Amino acid sequence: MSKYLNNVPFSEEFYEYAKGLEKEWSKSLPKYTDEELLLIFPEAREIIPQKITEYREERKECIENIKEFREKVSAIASEEKKDEFFEWFWRYLYPKYFYAPQVVKLDKHLFRLKRQQRIISGENKKNSYVTDFITLKERAKQQSFVDIALPYLEKIRRTGSRITALCPFHEEKTPSFTIYIDKNTFHCFGCQANGDVITFKMKVENLTFVDAVKELAL
Repeated sequence: MSKYLNNVPFSEEFYEYAKGLEKEWSKSLPKYTDEELLLIFPEAREIIPQKITEYREERKECIENIKEFREKVSAIASEEKKDEFFEWFWRYLYPKYFYAPQVVKLDKHLFRLKRQQRIISGENKKNSYVTDFITLKERAKQQSFVDIALPYLEKIRRTGSRITALCPFHEEKTPSFTIYIDKNTFHCFGCQANGDVITFKMKVENLTFVDAVKELAL
């Protein structure tokens, strides 16, 4: 039967129909909560801390790769007298689309695993997030703004305790986005966007305040 089907020239209409069936099938699959998954796969309790460590190291490596890559491109541009487009493309645009998506993906994995770890440790009881939210928010605010923002920025330049770059929230040719490293805050003198690391996370990833706090703190 399968041999016969392999030789049948299916039409585009058939593939569209098959896609529809696949969507309906995926909707019928059971949806498990984190608590249920931990009951079904108790062995995950030992694996989760290991995966968190691995993802943290991988994220750190990605950030270091971005920094190293940009330094190499700047050196090449300076030695070989490359034009501005060369440095802009390879130092800023390429890392943004090649490295940044991986960093975002790792952040999502870490958020999910840390949430499950809280369930295992018994910290995810009813109302625990409400009780601990102020602490959670303060923990989120302490996250390094530079580390969080780096994958989204272009034309980065550091002067003392300040970093300037092109604003990720509006189009511009001259950098007007300023990070105040000591205060862990930012201000854009072009579009007037400003705030702390939580505000940046909300705007750049289109998250709610609560979700931004969770992703940064957990």
